[in-house]
Order: sequence, then C-alpha cells, then structure tokens
Amino acid sequence: MFEGDSLSVIRKVNSFSPDFSAIGAYIRDVQVLVASFHSCCFPYVLCTGNTVAHLLATIGLHTGGTSFMRNGVPSFVVLVVDGDRRVFGMVAVD
Repeated sequence: MFEGDSLSVIRKVNSFSPDFSAIGAYIRDVQVLVASFHSCCFPYVLCTGNTVAHLLATIGLHTGGTSFMRNGVPSFVVLVVDGDRRVFGMVAVD
C-alpha cells in the first residue's frame, strides 16, 4: 500500500487513461512498476494522516539526505507514529 495526500496524483495512478500532463511519465513509470506486484493499492489520505511522510520529506529536503531507514526506523518517527495513533484513536499492533 502506497498512501498519498495528492488526490490528483492518486487519481492518475489509479486511472487506466493515458496521462499527458507534466507528470505523465512518472505516472506511467509507477503503473509499470505496479504491474510487477502481486497486490498493490494507492489510497488517498488527508495531509493530517500523513504526518510521518511529510516529516521525512521535509527533513530530507533540508539535510539533502536520501534515506533515513538504512539501519531501522529513527526514534523521531516512532514518536510521531505514536502521536498519530493517539490523535486518530488507533491501537498499536505489535
């Protein structure tokens, strides 16, 4: 599952129509890659439900980093996920 907070991108990836927009080549690349998975979906989530992705992208842009998860999940991500669970009433699954 690949969640996204850009409704237009999620609609394009889930569409069977050709995309001639500026991001059409990227959409086609995603669609080709998806064909190699047994199962895959692209649901839309509100920005408020995408806190961890936003945090990682923001830090990556500011630090020039390309990957945070080479040696496991950073502790700040765990804290944000726990906060999201409390806000959205989710139960931790261990």
